[in-house]
Amino acid sequence: MAVTQTDRDLEELCRELELIEVHLEKVEHRFFQHFQPDKRADYGFLTGKLGEIHTLERAEELTRRNPSRIRIYQLQTIEKRERYSYHPSINGMPNITVKKKGRRGPVNEVYLVVEVSGRPAIIETHLSRYNGSGNGSLRTHLGHVKVELRKWHIKRLSGAQPMIVYVILPEYTGIAECDTSSIAIYIQEEGNHLVYSSFMRAAWCAHVEEIIHNERRRQTRQSVDATDQRQCNPAFSSPSFP
Repeated sequence: MAVTQTDRDLEELCRELELIEVHLEKVEHRFFQHFQPDKRADYGFLTGKLGEIHTLERAEELTRRNPSRIRIYQLQTIEKRERYSYHPSINGMPNITVKKKGRRGPVNEVYLVVEVSGRPAIIETHLSRYNGSGNGSLRTHLGHVKVELRKWHIKRLSGAQPMIVYVILPEYTGIAECDTSSIAIYIQEEGNHLVYSSFMRAAWCAHVEEIIHNERRRQTRQSVDATDQRQCNPAFSSPSFP
């Protein structure tokens, strides 16, 4: 595998990204700006979203430390490429939504794209199990076809061959050392990189349950306080008739 200088630059930035720590309170605040989970919330989905925001916070700090080497790519307007259209984020997150003509739902979402030495790099956060069920497992997502589809869309959009970084759980370092594993095969290809998340899966899941529980308690207290205020405030009391 031929390694380019841009690949080396990105690998160096990945190692720096791995060491960056961010305040979880800031991540949580940003999380609740975009997600208000109800009682039927999918905790697996929300864990992934919290992880994505955590990665975004780390990537933004990385760009502040290395402004001449890396920047976060922001899509400003809708771009059309034949049957596909690429839509900028509408909620303050630097994600790109890919839609296909004639199809109702989005085809793909690329949550974070950065530029390193003028070359695009996709940063994906995937906190699922390595051997999970269905198409959601890490092993499936690191497959050649899935990875190349991610790259294909950004290549169509930018005109340049992108690199890709997957942020995965730290408990899979041992699997990465096995030459025949999906992780090892993934990183052997040019332009593919890995970063390990700050926490193990169990810690991520426990943290999501805790913050959602605390948020629901806060909302309940607010609701009770508002009810008490209406009962105590004469302006809200029922009118009396003679």
